[in-house]
Amino acid sequence: MQCRTTCTCLLSCAVLACLVVGGCTITDREKEVAIAAREMSASTANCTLGLLFPISYPGLRDKLVWQTNPSLILAWTVKLLRWASVALLAVSHINSRNASIVGSETLSRIPNNFHVSYRLANTDYGPAGAVKALSAWESSGDLQKMSALVGIASSRGAKVVSPIANLYNLPVTSFDAPNRELADKAMYPTFSRTNPGSAPMFRAMAGIFQYFGWSAFNILSDDSPTSMTHMSELMTAANEHGISVVTTHVFLEGGTSSSEKLHAGMEIEKAVKALASVMRNSSSASRSLVTVFFSFQSKDMAQVLE
Repeated sequence: MQCRTTCTCLLSCAVLACLVVGGCTITDREKEVAIAAREMSASTANCTLGLLFPISYPGLRDKLVWQTNPSLILAWTVKLLRWASVALLAVSHINSRNASIVGSETLSRIPNNFHVSYRLANTDYGPAGAVKALSAWESSGDLQKMSALVGIASSRGAKVVSPIANLYNLPVTSFDAPNRELADKAMYPTFSRTNPGSAPMFRAMAGIFQYFGWSAFNILSDDSPTSMTHMSELMTAANEHGISVVTTHVFLEGGTSSSEKLHAGMEIEKAVKALASVMRNSSSASRSLVTVFFSFQSKDMAQVLE
């Protein structure tokens, strides 16, 4: 997963470069934006990208996390720095005419005096940080000089940044932001991503269910926005394949304090017992032993397995 995200982060910068110098676009609207961006850059032989990357994460500043799980701090810090670093590497490859990322065909169309500059801002892995960065760029006049925006790791951030970018006729390319709603070109006309989103994964999962003859399944999930979105996408894919959901059990996402963790643990136990009761008391015709579990906390998975 980390390797894929890093590669798509590299690719997203390359795609923006291709867009500005005349590469492929997805829709007519994106084509119009690309032409405008190229015309802007052609007059100055220069293209400025706004790089919106999460260099920090609010959760990592919690004292309890530092005290109880320092390895998590290190893992997240390395991941966030990797994303920003590969974006800068992609820009460097474009300016040095290194074809290993953008390809020889694209480089052959770049004028000799063409140069990509950038402004890097920390989104703090959320929409508030992204808006703060855009506001700062707008106040300084940098936003009006940019040819495109790239980065935006979270779907929530992308949903906020894209409408603002559309006001400035700026294309936006994300290396992640998997939410399926972002594929709506009527609402997000200048948005694109190198990550195909999570919907294909859940269609593939539904296909696996169909292959093994699993006509129904159960869902156990925390109530985080991401898990709720994934659950909805899986249910949609399952319905398209004629597969039903027998029962759904949602528990509260755990916080960082001891009391919140204790309460979350009790919620998980309650949800698992409710699921077990349904599986035990249902008729053989309606019972399903297949359960899909959604949670981004490894401790939740460990507790469920226990």
